[in-house]
Amino acid sequence: RTNLMVQFVNSQIRPGGRYCQLQPKMMQDGKFPPEFRIPKTVDEVRAMDPSSVDRVLRAYHLPTDLRSFRLTPQDTIGPRTAHQGKLCTLFDYLGATQISERQRNKRTGPAY
Repeated sequence: RTNLMVQFVNSQIRPGGRYCQLQPKMMQDGKFPPEFRIPKTVDEVRAMDPSSVDRVLRAYHLPTDLRSFRLTPQDTIGPRTAHQGKLCTLFDYLGATQISERQRNKRTGPAY
């Protein structure tokens, strides 16, 4: 129930909301990931180093590959693109889908 409310609150965050805070979800054991115990602004989450993002994804049992960035095997990716893809996975899981869609559209252009 708590995570459902967190997801709803995070879904209200608009891409331009620089000071809006993403709320962390609880893990299965009722705790928060060490790197994400308290709410963070979207910019703070984007500024997290790649290893911290990986630890948060693993804490939530989320994939650390690039499935959510909708890449094909033919796509070549660099570290920055990989980091952006992982952030999209995290934003999606937290319910901040407007943020993740904006990230994806920055890379690929808008879908028509």
